[in-house]
Amino acid sequence: MDLLSGEYDPGYLYVFRGRGKGLFAARETITDQAGVPVRRRPVQSKPVESFGSWLTMVDWDADSDLDLVLGSFHGEIFLRRNEGTATTPKWATTNVAVQLGDRPLLVTGAHASPVAVDWDRDGLFDLLSGSENGGVYWYRNTGRKDSPAFTAEVALVQPHDGSGYGELLVADAEAVPGIRSQIAVADYDGDGKLDLLLGDFSTLVSPKPDATAAQIAELREAMAQVNKGQRRINEVGAAAEKEWRAWIDTNIPADKRYEDASQDRIRVVIEATEAKLGLPALQAALGAIRARMQPLLGGRSRPPSDSDDDAQATAHGFVWLFRRR
Repeated sequence: MDLLSGEYDPGYLYVFRGRGKGLFAARETITDQAGVPVRRRPVQSKPVESFGSWLTMVDWDADSDLDLVLGSFHGEIFLRRNEGTATTPKWATTNVAVQLGDRPLLVTGAHASPVAVDWDRDGLFDLLSGSENGGVYWYRNTGRKDSPAFTAEVALVQPHDGSGYGELLVADAEAVPGIRSQIAVADYDGDGKLDLLLGDFSTLVSPKPDATAAQIAELREAMAQVNKGQRRINEVGAAAEKEWRAWIDTNIPADKRYEDASQDRIRVVIEATEAKLGLPALQAALGAIRARMQPLLGGRSRPPSDSDDDAQATAHGFVWLFRRR
């Protein structure tokens, strides 16, 4: 058995070849037939263009070998075909964007981390994906064995309610799945049904050890306001992104977008669009609520900062089991 892994920066894919007895060889970079590392953007001027990659493997076109399915930081999913054989793979030099009807599939919340599995047991593999927002989405395959086609997403796990950063935890039993969900699918309990394993990320804050009941209640109310404010920020941020992305599509050619001059223009447009829609004011209001919470929190590890919501937070990554009913 071999292990596969993607990475954030510069977005390369790796294989750790199995040596038996639980041992693995040093990592090898997966390259295409031209010797170029397999990544989101095969031709690029800067490594950041391929930032963030997650992968799975499946026989996409029913030709008896495994192809690569590559999830990206921005939410796209790409196919990299195996033009070799099952035992001697040769990876194509280009990616093909996975489609959802007449448009590219884009995972809600970004950070597409796909898993190919026959979720509905109809003989065709489906795509499941985690997301930056903590949700898990199912894209049902309604095509043919040699020509997959996918329907609109179904949320198997709802997005996390909150930013995932500096969230209040009073008792361990109150913990819930956070953000950046990455998933595995297995029959965990041997009942013949596929279950979900979900890995997450979050940072948590807790009341100071001597907090009174009234202070804890105050923290809970403040956290409810934070989550409400964060939802509004997410809505406005999404509207702003739709607007500035449309500007980019109209004004900057795709092959020029990562040049320094283009990035400077894009940055100005993003900031102006967000200011026009009131995003900075919403963020400042959220920061003010968090500042009021700080005196009631324990576990400070460094001095508070206006730009640092996590000065008193502890990071965690849990694994959650969702049993199939």
